[in-house]
Amino acid sequence: MKGKLPTTPATFDGDPSMGEGQVRYVSFCMNESVKTTRVMDCAYDEQIPTDDNGYYTIVIRRTEDRPKNAREQCGVAWIEWGPAGDGFEDPDIEYYDTWKDFNRKGCGRATE
Repeated sequence: MKGKLPTTPATFDGDPSMGEGQVRYVSFCMNESVKTTRVMDCAYDEQIPTDDNGYYTIVIRRTEDRPKNAREQCGVAWIEWGPAGDGFEDPDIEYYDTWKDFNRKGCGRATE
């Protein structure tokens, strides 16, 4: 998943007020279905690396399918796709491989 992250204040270390930013907080989460509502994994603004223009890349994969370059040092956040899929009927529901041509900062393709 790629996009431009809104600016947020750095408040993880307990800053008492919001300070500067377009929004207070941003997070992306991987949830099971509305049937189970279980939250599998999340990444929040201070965990998501961005480039100089505020753009991010997040890889959502199962642990065993995590690309070697889905790490902060390569400018990529990773969110685990839970082993139960939607937690209801289909472990592969809406799982798409969209990273075939991904290459960033010499880290290689996301499928490697």
